[in-house]
Amino acid sequence: MKKYVNKLKINKFYPAENGTRKVLGELEADIMDCVWCGGTVSVRDVFVQINKSREVAYTTVMTVMGRLAEKGLLVREKNCNAFIYSPSISKADFQKKTAEEVLKSLFTGISASALSHFVEAVSSDDKKKLEELERRILKESEDSPEGDSLN
Repeated sequence: MKKYVNKLKINKFYPAENGTRKVLGELEADIMDCVWCGGTVSVRDVFVQINKSREVAYTTVMTVMGRLAEKGLLVREKNCNAFIYSPSISKADFQKKTAEEVLKSLFTGISASALSHFVEAVSSDDKKKLEELERRILKESEDSPEGDSLN
């Protein structure tokens, strides 16, 4: 992966959506999925792939890919008369960074009561996820010089 903009900025969050669609628009998520699967792709490659499942204009795909490059999610390189694109971050790393940013913003200034409701909601959905969260929190607090603060 190349030149990923280190600070992922989440401007929108769609809780009802799945996967990357929680933070990317529908077309952005479809494009990123194509690029993550294809590695290095052209706009035409992505356009053809997306048009297998829905109709979208070539120029729309080109514009959105340009914007994803401006956001730092894609690397754009000139190749003859066209640009080729590659992901600047793996899908797994994108999901990890996204989760970090969403949780960081969610827990900033959170009250103990709200945190308690969060734990109850997670534990009612999936006990294994809560146990994994607890394990990771303990590991982080052991590794962190600040100890167990929630800031």
